Amino acid sequence: MKLHPLINEKSPHYNLNATSAIEELEKRLSVMEMIGFCRANIFKYNYRKNHKGQRESDEEKIHTYEEYLFVLYELRDAGYEDDTVALALQKAMIAYRYR
Repeated sequence: MKLHPLINEKSPHYNLNATSAIEELEKRLSVMEMIGFCRANIFKYNYRKNHKGQRESDEEKIHTYEEYLFVLYELRDAGYEDDTVALALQKAMIAYRYR
């Protein structure tokens, strides 16, 4: 199973809890809300990437959010915009591993 686009295998904090923050967000936010969340994060990382001294890291994060947005846009276009992301993924038969 493919690793979720927002999970960084190199970051041990994803293994601290039974579920990751991304999984919890997917249970709570609609597809449209998650699109807004991702777009805001892309803006944030783009806005400050030249000022933090972590440009490469921020560009990787931007890429991961863009990759995830592609999936969210597909869910939206399939008519799942008001479903939670978790439900929409289930209906679209898209599965990810989070660890």
